[in-house]
Amino acid sequence: GDMSTLKISLDPAASVLIVYTPEKKGPEYVPRQPLDGQSFPLSGTWDLTLEKVYDKPRDLPDFTLHDFKDDPALNSFAGVSHYKKSFKVGEASAVRYLDLGTVHGISEVTLNGKTIGAKWYGYHVYDVTGVLRTGINTLDIKVTTVLGNYAKSLKENVVAHQWTKKQPLYSMGMLGPVRFV
Repeated sequence: GDMSTLKISLDPAASVLIVYTPEKKGPEYVPRQPLDGQSFPLSGTWDLTLEKVYDKPRDLPDFTLHDFKDDPALNSFAGVSHYKKSFKVGEASAVRYLDLGTVHGISEVTLNGKTIGAKWYGYHVYDVTGVLRTGINTLDIKVTTVLGNYAKSLKENVVAHQWTKKQPLYSMGMLGPVRFV
């Protein structure tokens, strides 16, 4: 290939350190390949529990995934949101990954009572091999957000207002689509 061109593919919010040396050989950079294979969407509503900073937890049953910034009741949210769902799987061995789709925040996934990981950048994809069961499963996805929108809502707080008056509302929450691959 062309030795003057370097093609790099980065996941969302990911970074790569590139060091040039006189050496001509080294490991080949192989970008992460997109998930392929049959996809099984996890559609429908979720039971959502919101743990807003300085507030009591609040339950929102039958929640449809959407961006908190576009919802007047949620656009000042900051804290932890728990998305919970029970669902049935026909054949667990046919599934390898859980892909949360678009997530604005840090995600932590618990499947059938077992924590399977956390992601704070990149694609929010988790290996569910050996944890997903044939039959009924329970999923708890914890998404922790930034404080920017909450600080922007504090109009009487001079310092918060000064720092956030020019910033737009940030996207927050899990938008999906959530699917098994």
